[in-house]
Amino acid sequence: MTVLERYDPAGFSAADARKMAGVSCIDGAIGAYSEASVDGQQVFRATCARGNAFGLGSGVNPERKRPRAASFTAVFSQNGSIATQNGTLRL
Repeated sequence: MTVLERYDPAGFSAADARKMAGVSCIDGAIGAYSEASVDGQQVFRATCARGNAFGLGSGVNPERKRPRAASFTAVFSQNGSIATQNGTLRL
């Protein structure tokens, strides 16, 4: 499973982005990770080593809350319905 996302380097570091990508992966396990600069933002691609924690077609949206923390909302399908899960990620 591949996770594709972009972030503003003024608000997040590359290490922060890697941790945010790990939220989508089972046990936070990333198998491969790469970044590229596009239009002033960083685009990253991460491959989950053990699969996606929320299933195929899910999405995780992070938002910085404090200097070393971000909140996230995962949106995914569960039993034919749209479900969400919220959490906090220490950066």
